[in-house]
Amino acid sequence: MTHLLMSLNMKINKLNLTSENLFLVDQFFKSQFKNNQRYGEMGYFYWKLLKNKISNGFINSYSEMGDIVATTSITPKSILYKSKVFSVAEIGDTYVDKKYQGRGFFTDLVNKSEKDAKDFYFIYGLPNHLSLPIYLKRCNFQLINSLDLHSFIYPLSINMFLSNRIGNSLASFINMFYKLYVKSSILFFNLKYNFSKTYTYQEIEKFNESFDIFWNKASKEWDFIFMRNKKMINWRFDENPKKYKKLIFKKDSNVIGYLIYSESYEEDSRIIIADFLFLKEHIEAFDYSLYLIKKIALKRRINGISLWYTLKSVFTKTLFENRFYKNNTVPFIINKGNNDLVELNNIHFTISDSDNV
Repeated sequence: MTHLLMSLNMKINKLNLTSENLFLVDQFFKSQFKNNQRYGEMGYFYWKLLKNKISNGFINSYSEMGDIVATTSITPKSILYKSKVFSVAEIGDTYVDKKYQGRGFFTDLVNKSEKDAKDFYFIYGLPNHLSLPIYLKRCNFQLINSLDLHSFIYPLSINMFLSNRIGNSLASFINMFYKLYVKSSILFFNLKYNFSKTYTYQEIEKFNESFDIFWNKASKEWDFIFMRNKKMINWRFDENPKKYKKLIFKKDSNVIGYLIYSESYEEDSRIIIADFLFLKEHIEAFDYSLYLIKKIALKRRINGISLWYTLKSVFTKTLFENRFYKNNTVPFIINKGNNDLVELNNIHFTISDSDNV
């Protein structure tokens, strides 16, 4: 009864993003993830909200006795939509401590944050299957199916997938032949690209000024793409506390594309392709980049390569040709009132356009 009365008196608080409050957010998320997975550290929120290149983001929260018990965040982003630049915002980090669930905190935080971010062209999110129904039924958000987003996976090992279905012994036996198939397919591309010197690549630490020359060309090829100029890509990957590997691809010393990836060992070893973009006339360079990532994964004994991507892109065909399998649908929601996005084509969207990697 005491806790119920206290919760009735609790109010949403927009946090002043001081070191002390970021530490409280850090501790809240530490309490939510009890396993080896770590999310929501101070440096992460400092980077995405205070070092943000568009404007400062914010966190709305509920607190009790000085401890945060529920949060949601708004992260400003910039998008190029039909050749015009708009400021938009991503809503995320909406968590409610188990002891406080069922009291409407999630709904209240989302609705309040949407109102606080009303000046953005639209607010978008990529909720999981648990929170999606709440966004659609209790909050002012709608599902935009026209992005046609999916997760993709290229398995270098199928042992874990099979062992849950047919047992460890038989799974290991079948997996042995599957890995031989993977190695032989990569060997084929070894032969192909050893004789072809059309494209070169290098791993870089930071994106330099020449990157904007590439972006100015690439940006004109899309109707819907988040900003990837030097300023934004430096913020997203170079200044991010998370570490990424960055590959730049060139033809005749001119940048024609890039691919950025990270490694994850949370459930299974995996390379995550966080972002990529190539000039459409050099789509073969994207094919080359996928070969390189497969080769890296094989050398490091990583079991899979994953990414998010849309089906409404010329690059999707290359993913299928490289035996990337379409997996789950990734829901994309926006706040109601912006009907321009109901029908979209010529889209470029990767997992880096979200807060998920």
